[in-house]
Amino acid sequence: MQVTLFKALKSVTRDTLATAVVEQLEEYVAVKIADATKNLEAQNKGLEAQIKGLETSIGGLKWQMGVTSAVIAISALIVGAGAVLTKLIH
Repeated sequence: MQVTLFKALKSVTRDTLATAVVEQLEEYVAVKIADATKNLEAQNKGLEAQIKGLETSIGGLKWQMGVTSAVIAISALIVGAGAVLTKLIH
């Protein structure tokens, strides 16, 4: 195709006609590329949705870990305070 295109453009005597041919070729290539990448774009959107779902799950896990850490800290304080109180009472 490249040799045929080169010969066709070389035989054109007017710049405007050559410009029109190149513009049509650019449009043709753009359409072909768009058609070829449609499936990849759909796949990409699906992956982006999955990533957002994972981010939401991770956010929930972070919150759960924070609550668990707070409960452990409060439990440790209660146990420590109980030991101190036991020593003071006896």
